[in-house]
Amino acid sequence: MIPVKFTKRLVSSDIFESVGVFDIDGDGVLDLVFGTEWYQGPDFVNRHPIGEIERIHDYYDDFADIPMDINGNGRLDYVTASFFSPALRWRENPGKWDDPWPEHVICEIGASETTRAWDVDGDGQCELITGKRYRAHCGRDPGANDDLGIYYFKWNGQSFSKQVISYGPLGVGAGIGLCFELADLRGTGRLDLVAPGKDGLYIFYNEGS
Repeated sequence: MIPVKFTKRLVSSDIFESVGVFDIDGDGVLDLVFGTEWYQGPDFVNRHPIGEIERIHDYYDDFADIPMDINGNGRLDYVTASFFSPALRWRENPGKWDDPWPEHVICEIGASETTRAWDVDGDGQCELITGKRYRAHCGRDPGANDDLGIYYFKWNGQSFSKQVISYGPLGVGAGIGLCFELADLRGTGRLDLVAPGKDGLYIFYNEGS
């Protein structure tokens, strides 16, 4: 078997923890998206701003760059979470390359490095699933000893509403790790949540509405 060869190209020397890959400008070509700017494909030379940085930790938009047309205007927005900030946020695509993207705080839930989008209630629309990690960085996070929680957030046409899957102190509530999954484990047609974390491995069975 002939090995596959790769060529390396440096796009930016800034600090990157994650990146989103999707078509920002609707031209049919994939672009690269980071928390503060996006790089226009296919050559990824031209970069355009998304928003200002208030805290150094906002650089680390880790595991949570999710493209979604949240407000239904035909443009891809994106959801992001900073792992040293408690806020889960979405940034609104303004439709113009160099205009800032308005930022909307969905909820402050604690260290939430991972957010995914799945249809958990079967209505054909994706909800956001996330939660607070237990001892995400070995006690160095703000609110490291706060109660744990796992939630999903549903867009109601104007904002996101929070639904609680699990909440409480250690031993009552559960946290959620970096690589959780949703799958129909029982053949019910509903997605169950498999939630690993430093507090254990849990399954949350989806019993429907």
